[in-house]
Amino acid sequence: MILESNLLAKMQIGEVLLHSQNSNTLHFDGTSDAQRHFLGFQITTNHENLSLSLNENVRGDTQTQVKTIKDNFLEIANLVSHSNEHINENYAKLMLSIKNMMSDQHIVNKNFYDEFVKMRTDLLQKFESNWDTMSENEQEKAAEIHNVPPCKDDIFDAVFSNHMLPDTDVLSESASLMSTHLYLTVSRLLNNQLPEGCHGTDNETIREESLTVPKHNRTSEKNFADFKQIRHFKPNSSIEHIEATLMWVNNKTVEWLDLMDPEIKNAKITLAMKRAPEFISKWHERKIQLKQKRLEKLKEKKPKGEARCSKLKNKQTALDTLQILNLQPCNTGQDVTEMLQKFFHVCKADKNTNIQIPLMDNVKAPLFADLNLSTVTQQLTRVIQQEVKRSVQNRINDSGNCDRKIDAMEKTLQDLVLNYTNTFDQLTSTVEIITPASCHDPYQNIGKGCYFISDDRVSGNAAFASCTDPGAYLANFETLEEAMVMTLFLQKKKSGNHYYVGGRNINRYLLNGDWRWIKHGKVTKMTYFAFAEGQPSGTAKDEQDCMFFYANNRYQFYDIECDNEVYYGGYICEK
Repeated sequence: MILESNLLAKMQIGEVLLHSQNSNTLHFDGTSDAQRHFLGFQITTNHENLSLSLNENVRGDTQTQVKTIKDNFLEIANLVSHSNEHINENYAKLMLSIKNMMSDQHIVNKNFYDEFVKMRTDLLQKFESNWDTMSENEQEKAAEIHNVPPCKDDIFDAVFSNHMLPDTDVLSESASLMSTHLYLTVSRLLNNQLPEGCHGTDNETIREESLTVPKHNRTSEKNFADFKQIRHFKPNSSIEHIEATLMWVNNKTVEWLDLMDPEIKNAKITLAMKRAPEFISKWHERKIQLKQKRLEKLKEKKPKGEARCSKLKNKQTALDTLQILNLQPCNTGQDVTEMLQKFFHVCKADKNTNIQIPLMDNVKAPLFADLNLSTVTQQLTRVIQQEVKRSVQNRINDSGNCDRKIDAMEKTLQDLVLNYTNTFDQLTSTVEIITPASCHDPYQNIGKGCYFISDDRVSGNAAFASCTDPGAYLANFETLEEAMVMTLFLQKKKSGNHYYVGGRNINRYLLNGDWRWIKHGKVTKMTYFAFAEGQPSGTAKDEQDCMFFYANNRYQFYDIECDNEVYYGGYICEK
């Protein structure tokens, strides 16, 4: 159900944007985690912040950003369109609903801004009926996107007085002289708000069009903080699962669904389940393409590695000579050059002259070696040739190691692609609900689980002892989608009974308690919080340690006393 939740969250975004004023703000930022690169988009409307998407990319260039935002809006347009003829029209409406953009002003983001303005202009030409009758200035204003740095006036006010001064040039010069880093910050983040910048003076039109622009880029930063936390605790989660979790929580998709008429809500859930296999296939293709692009990028790096190894081969100098004729080792190429010039200069002057080479700098007892220059020349040539030959061979060996490492990495990636393909084929076969052989009457399949729903009225304590069939236990809803499916089933059942489940508070002294799922004597911490508003309400003095679907509030989770006749209810067994 997590993938279906992803689609429901995107339906929510589509409806909000299509019914909003066309002055929304697009946020975007990127991050890297474990050598993988991710790009996130968020949108701020007049009323709320929405997580739009989270995508994994091989590159972080402008073309990748443009393609990613196009694919995301096309995906949403596909979900909210009733027919294929309306997809392009809804795609244009979604893109044109963006009037402001907020980023950290990185050079790639500036290029993305230019490309986004071009896309907006092209869409206006196709879908704006009055485009041809507009003046050139009106067309320019309509296509304009307000590019706002994530600081608005706060940083500006902290550095400068936010009003016109007689000597504005002095301000600019002072800023440039403060420091290189401050000048870079000012030029990138505050340029638009300095005198003569697009936000340097008040403009009522821009003010109205940028009402959705917040004073900070906290939305993007929070998204990536939540993303990294999920990756830390669930490193094997797919990007689609993480994206669904972020959108479901940040966009409050549950509240959006609860406000709908039950028939409309059920229709949307049914549509999401129906479209899920189609989108799973698309996501699978996207992952395969991502793996292939990683391989291509690795192959692009291979010539650079070979060039680096070749450069090492060519760096053969006398630096590899550790000690020649009792002299100290040469540390630089200049040392080698000076040494050779000294010896050959003396040799050329008098080949038969014996010279003294200082071996120890000692004033009291200087130590010299008497050497014949002819012998020195021959020995020096022989030693250097040997050292050069040895060094070349070492570099060749290192080069071979580089090639082997690159080939091994390429083979590993190919194996990963093959392994991923096989794993996905196995998982795809489980998309359809298959009735387990052990799920017999009175148990029934609900979603992907096997449950027995009893209408016998018992206490919470008695419910734990009521699931007596072999392998059965009081139902555990360890994922949000399992709980959603059961909630929908009970709403349709309309029995009016509450139903106890296997959740238990094991520490009532903590705020909101410590809720666990109990199964065959083992306890598992709950990974999501889906209690109704104001719940759980138990305290150390008011013991409410059991948990049930509460019939009087559309079967949401409530905490309740474990032995209170007023709240006797049915129970749900699972196996």
